[in-house]
Amino acid sequence: MKRALIPSVLMVLLGVAFTACGSKPNSGGGGPAAGGQTPAGGGFVLGGDGGTSSGGGFLFPGLGDAGLALPGDAGTSSAQGVNVAAVALAPAKVAYELLTELGAHRDDLELFVGWTTYLTQSSQFVLTGTLTEQAAGSGEAFAYLPTPGDRLEVHKNDGSVETFRCTTLTGPSGNVDANSFNAADHRVDCEVANGKGYTVRILDVNSGGASQQSIHGSYDGQTHVSLDRNATASLATTSGTVTTSGVVVAINERMEASGAGSARTMTETFNDTLTGGGTVYGLTNASVQMSLLGDTVTALSASGSVTQGGADVGQLSTRNEKDASGATRVTVFAQVGTSTSDLYGAVLGSGT
Repeated sequence: MKRALIPSVLMVLLGVAFTACGSKPNSGGGGPAAGGQTPAGGGFVLGGDGGTSSGGGFLFPGLGDAGLALPGDAGTSSAQGVNVAAVALAPAKVAYELLTELGAHRDDLELFVGWTTYLTQSSQFVLTGTLTEQAAGSGEAFAYLPTPGDRLEVHKNDGSVETFRCTTLTGPSGNVDANSFNAADHRVDCEVANGKGYTVRILDVNSGGASQQSIHGSYDGQTHVSLDRNATASLATTSGTVTTSGVVVAINERMEASGAGSARTMTETFNDTLTGGGTVYGLTNASVQMSLLGDTVTALSASGSVTQGGADVGQLSTRNEKDASGATRVTVFAQVGTSTSDLYGAVLGSGT
């Protein structure tokens, strides 16, 4: 499956190879901690806005354009300067980034445990010790030491250190890539830290067709995250909170799948809020409906209210545009007055 078009429910599978029990892992090594970059101050930057935070603050996706000041953000906050449409969509984007972050931590852990298992020639997953990244051309991508005995430390060439304290890691072993591992029954329960104030606990479970994911913890002592997702073949719910200085994000989303055979409909409902500066912004009973034939998107529609201070001030809608190839791209966006902000989109006739 390509990158999910329903971002707050489906995670990006990074496709990092994972092998165990004597088979050599992908020598490319693990990627950076998911979803963005880890600033010098130890905070975690979410979103694709390219922001950095020397103070370790928390940047919401797109809020540089929203005009709402957050730790480490260059934006300013005023009654006239806030892009209400962008602020209202921020919780849905934050939920997506957190699920992406969780998935990437899980994939990194699978990769690193693949290396510890390969380097020790163990028949079981090796969850403790030290992996040290080696210079290019020096042979194996990592060297292994059996200490410490209570955690797995990964020392990168850039000087960063990731620490994994795992309660549980179970799943298929042998020459198994990440996608196959994640699709099979498994359980990953682990604390991830970077030694700079970033500590989160991730849980990723797949059992009998039902899945559960959660991420809870602190980024810098000021920003705290708590997100839970539970899913079956026909229903997924995502809920949680993110708090940072003066800002509280509350996430409440639901995805339902219906249809028979190759014709399916996926409906996601948003009742998210962001509270900042004494004002509550959000989406109320907003929904996006995607129709598919097999893996091909045939229609995309959206409806619902954008709210500010409890009053309806805008709406969730869609617009159609032709791309360079002449195909029709449908974009879901929020509009408040003349201000707009995009959530996501799909090209009709394309796969998901």
